[in-house]
Amino acid sequence: MWNKLLYWITLRRFQWEHRQSASDIISFTQALSDAKNILICLPWDFTEFLVARYVLKYISQDDQKHHITYIVPNGFNSPIPTRPQDTVVRANGTSRTRAGLFSEAFERQITRNDFHVAADFSHTFDLGTSMLCWRSGAPLRIGLESPYSHLFFNIEFAQEGGEFPLENAYRGIQKTLAIEGK
Repeated sequence: MWNKLLYWITLRRFQWEHRQSASDIISFTQALSDAKNILICLPWDFTEFLVARYVLKYISQDDQKHHITYIVPNGFNSPIPTRPQDTVVRANGTSRTRAGLFSEAFERQITRNDFHVAADFSHTFDLGTSMLCWRSGAPLRIGLESPYSHLFFNIEFAQEGGEFPLENAYRGIQKTLAIEGK
């Protein structure tokens, strides 16, 4: 109960502090063409994680332009399809606070990189991964549509119906980033 209350208070505080701040206007096409370093936060729900992993296996192995850093929950031992230039950072149990945010040490470790794009693959809103994408400093921040996603992301993908809505949303992000393979 206290964790949920702390989570809600943290979210409302962030919402209040950033109620009048607007992101800089960016050129979408320019931001994508300049993007080299990409941060992808994978979901903390295991089922969502498996779907994201399935979609990510189609990342082009020939793409030498992009360096992708994946944030992965430590307990999920399913391999992430990576290329030699990619990095997988596993977040352990002490990486997150009771409010669901990442610890300051973990955030410093991630945000010391210069990311051009940050994408959150969480289907269910996750304050920690959303905040990490926002704090990454990436000019282009992509997430799935939720009641609070507008606070953290400047591009939101709608989770439309269909036979595989989550897979389709992940593929949409992947195509937008131009990292899909054959």
